Amino acid sequence: MSCLRETPTRYRPQKGHTFLFQDDGDGHLYIIITDPFSIEDDDDQRVVVVNFSWLDAEWRKCKLDEDEHCFLSGPTCIKYEYMKVWRAEKIRRAVMTNNVPLYRDVSTELLRKIICSAFHSRQVDPKKFKHLNNNVDYEDYCGDDFDHLNS
Repeated sequence: MSCLRETPTRYRPQKGHTFLFQDDGDGHLYIIITDPFSIEDDDDQRVVVVNFSWLDAEWRKCKLDEDEHCFLSGPTCIKYEYMKVWRAEKIRRAVMTNNVPLYRDVSTELLRKIICSAFHSRQVDPKKFKHLNNNVDYEDYCGDDFDHLNS
């Protein structure tokens, strides 16, 4: 089964979707961790995204095993300091013009791990954390079970 998804005839970015974006020459698989939301005084919808990164010694938050998503091929983590808030329309257009390929969605459990770890990360920029906090219910993703997610 391929990790790539076919380009749909219509597309709307949603929480859990993944896409490969060329960012400063490096391609990273990005994960959308909020549904589209609006910012006051701006009609454009936005989403919060994070990306998979190679695991190195200093990054211990949200370690991922390669069996957690088909794109992963070695030790991986989420580096929350690189969290981004992007216009949903930018992603939609890039997908619809085949400039950005879609990959399989993350599983419910992996999405939960990524979001809950973001809430507990000290690397998240406060301005970006505000968008996460305002658009994702902590209890839905963390509850009392945070400790087992990073074990």
